[in-house]
Amino acid sequence: MVSAPVNAGTWVMKGTEWAYTEGAVCKEGWIQDGGKIYYIDPSTKLMVKGWNNIAGVPYLFGTDGALVFDISGNLWSSGGENVSAAGTGVSLQNAVYPAGTDNGNLMDGKIKLDMDYSGNLYADVTETESCDAMAKEVFNQVNAYRIANGKAALKYSSTLNEVAMKRAWELSQNYSHVRPDGTKCFTLYKEKGYRYSAAGENIAYGQATSSGVFEAWKCSDRHRKNMLGDYEEMGVGVYKSNGVYYWAQNFGTAL
Repeated sequence: MVSAPVNAGTWVMKGTEWAYTEGAVCKEGWIQDGGKIYYIDPSTKLMVKGWNNIAGVPYLFGTDGALVFDISGNLWSSGGENVSAAGTGVSLQNAVYPAGTDNGNLMDGKIKLDMDYSGNLYADVTETESCDAMAKEVFNQVNAYRIANGKAALKYSSTLNEVAMKRAWELSQNYSHVRPDGTKCFTLYKEKGYRYSAAGENIAYGQATSSGVFEAWKCSDRHRKNMLGDYEEMGVGVYKSNGVYYWAQNFGTAL
């Protein structure tokens, strides 16, 4: 359950994005304004949109920044009330996305959200389960490969997994080791509070299976070097958008 205090501030445009101020203070975290709920990224002090992983929970924010859906099956309407969407249709007449879209795919990757003409939302978590399973397969394949090559298995890091999940989504916006905001990929480590003495990233897109992406990385000198590198931990992220899979491996040795 999201706890968002009611605020009485002002939205201010910063470049192409929005910040929320109360007096001279730029607010951060959860914001409730005008009956809608928003999240201000503490690292950038800017409104987030699309899918964002917050404290380990993926949330979907609309094009206006208002909270739409979280992975636990809760729909957040424009009135701020929380209603269950799991297993049943719920009215979207007053929600961020209006009714009237026939089988409109709002997001294809973590959770697939479809509406019918009557404004009902149906949550299909099979996409989430599939991506999670593929990420685990990659993790296991990398460790088996390391052991076969005389290297210690990497530990699972929940923080690096959050980094990898966010990076996989970012790759769908800008396929590069440079993030959509123009910063290097490793700035996300800092945002997630991961201090490291060593870090590395592998990315890929288009491969539809865990074995396919693992073999592609294994056949590349630079990617193989990361998978066999002297790191201690790893996270794996998979994101599917418009039928295309985006993959991220994030390695690290924590301080």
